[in-house]
Amino acid sequence: MLSHLDGEQAQRLSVPLVVAGSQDPLLEWAIRESGSDLAMLCQGSGDGVRRLLDGKAMLAGIHLLDPDTQRYNEPSAIGLSGMRDLLMVHWAKRRQGLLLPGNNPLNIMGLSDLQRPHIRVAHRQPDAGAARLLSCLLQQAGIDSSALNWAPHASLSEDDLALSISQGRRM
Repeated sequence: MLSHLDGEQAQRLSVPLVVAGSQDPLLEWAIRESGSDLAMLCQGSGDGVRRLLDGKAMLAGIHLLDPDTQRYNEPSAIGLSGMRDLLMVHWAKRRQGLLLPGNNPLNIMGLSDLQRPHIRVAHRQPDAGAARLLSCLLQQAGIDSSALNWAPHASLSEDDLALSISQGRRM
């Protein structure tokens, strides 16, 4: 692979066989079944972009919303516009929303309900696509995110978040 940021003085770099970025069960399954020996480091979309730029991953699964344009994965908005060998592939559509305990015992119907003082809000790490989306939606709804009762620690994956909520540790 050529060093994508060196312009005309590009040099050959050895990029590890790593897929970084967002956790995506379908992509994880496809890579596992392909027998490609690719390693998965799913620590959020922002982390995937960083690893791609640093030459620590050859692929990055991302879903990063640009709050200004309301478009996802715009290279210039996420720091990838300088990559000369960038290839973006639309992999899948995501449906995202609030993850709630079974039967919704706190009767949370929308973002405004998260402002109730007794509701603890579980969250992803700041670089995760889900965290960026939530931040954007809270801002659009006029909700001051600093006034919410956030869980003390971020969940590092969707599975971690779901487990925390199902066990009642966060909400």
